[in-house]
Amino acid sequence: MDEILRVNDFFCGAGGMGLGFHQANFRLAGAWDFDKWAIQSYTENISPKAKNLDVTEMTASEVPYADVWAFGFPCQDVSYSGRRKGMIKGETRSGLFFEIMRLLEEVKDKPRVIIAENVKGITPYLDTIREEYAKQGYKLYYTLYNTKYWFLPQNRERYFMVGVHQSID
Repeated sequence: MDEILRVNDFFCGAGGMGLGFHQANFRLAGAWDFDKWAIQSYTENISPKAKNLDVTEMTASEVPYADVWAFGFPCQDVSYSGRRKGMIKGETRSGLFFEIMRLLEEVKDKPRVIIAENVKGITPYLDTIREEYAKQGYKLYYTLYNTKYWFLPQNRERYFMVGVHQSID
């Protein structure tokens, strides 16, 4: 019998990553975004489990166990076409990455895998991300994809930063 894997979808938006996990037969454990309109779309397209909640206000008790945590954290402060303020904990929207690290630190049962997605402008912060993943017990693997190679009518480069828990070979 195949194991059913669960995913938590943070900064879920209208469901870009959630849809992919849904199509891969993952069970959605939870999804959160602070934008009520995004939650409405997510609810219609993927799951009614999505909640309108700001990650800065979340606690570990609100996060159900999931095998995978997915999070496409805000890019405005690291995007080449954005504010370029950087990824600063507590000060920038892109710094919300650290809120996921806080939640990881608080939860008792850690996910097996964490996966973040962000723009190419995150490149100067990859070492910081590696350090933060390591603090939480994850080995970082990352790659840069361009959407044009996946048959999408756009030219957008995105990093996928996968953390595999250190207990997994």
